[in-house]
Amino acid sequence: MKAAWLYQIFHFVDGLYVFLSDSTYRSQQLKNRCTLTLKGLPGTRWCERADAAKALVEGWKSIQEVLHEQAADKEQKADTRKQAEGFSRRMDELETAVMATAWNDIIGRLNSTIISLQDPYSQPEYGNWLDGITGRHGSVCMGQI
Repeated sequence: MKAAWLYQIFHFVDGLYVFLSDSTYRSQQLKNRCTLTLKGLPGTRWCERADAAKALVEGWKSIQEVLHEQAADKEQKADTRKQAEGFSRRMDELETAVMATAWNDIIGRLNSTIISLQDPYSQPEYGNWLDGITGRHGSVCMGQI
């Protein structure tokens, strides 16, 4: 079970994306509340995962509002209400919030470093490159991107 926790959080993000984008009504509800677009995971590139994690973390409250509305809306099919309730319960779990926040920070930092390393006009020195990944004190910094 290598990296099961990593698989779980991104599987959750992808499932949430599919649920919310599967209906134009749900998709529009989210767009009315949130400036970032929740993204699925079509590939394995770090930038895709960084974008998906950022959209989830920054749109957390808006996503939860849409899910709560869908779960309570008697005009929705029972299956839709049940799915919305399941995603909402999962978002209420501390583990999901911590994992989403942590991976947003870690992958965001990694993605920023990869982008700067690929920039043909930047000439990073070893120390600066290492600071980009680990922070200034040699350990991963969770709150700074």
